[in-house]
Amino acid sequence: MAKHLETTEHTKATISEAFWLLYVKHGMDNVSVKDIINKAGYNRSTFYQYFDNKYAVLEYIEDGIIQHFIDALTMVYLNEAKLESSLDIIAELYSSRAEYLSVLLGHNGNPAFFPKVKDKIYPLWMKIIRIANPNETSRLIFEYSVSGVFSAITHWYNNGATISSKELAGMMRQIAFNGAVSEIAKLENKSFDSQ
Repeated sequence: MAKHLETTEHTKATISEAFWLLYVKHGMDNVSVKDIINKAGYNRSTFYQYFDNKYAVLEYIEDGIIQHFIDALTMVYLNEAKLESSLDIIAELYSSRAEYLSVLLGHNGNPAFFPKVKDKIYPLWMKIIRIANPNETSRLIFEYSVSGVFSAITHWYNNGATISSKELAGMMRQIAFNGAVSEIAKLENKSFDSQ
């Protein structure tokens, strides 16, 4: 039984890797199941034993990435860590999955991916920051902040990761607690009124 599970995971991983290489190079519209099986070295029946179509392969990859975020944030919650830790973890996770995330969140990525990420992590994020009864206002604040975090991390990665992921997380932490305008003002040694 364990051997069968290991073989299943290996086959799925091989098919996923082949799909990913083709997806990055050619885009979803120009990838076929035939291309995937040729690259992976499997036959069509093996492909269909594990996936319904090429979109199912993409979903498998996306779900794996989302699960990594959920697992890490669950550890933050279970260990009663602070919000600061969750920002560090998100930056580290992005860094470790950057090859995928930079494509999925980029201009040629899957537009449905980021909303799926947000929907999956929202309930857990509310627990981490100890919001017992989330409402529309808390959701709007979450949308604003998490969109900024992911956008900043994507920009950071796509532009050569010129600072460490720890420095990036620290900067995001400061922005989360002090607000963007006051952090930008610090860079310019200015102060802004809220008027």
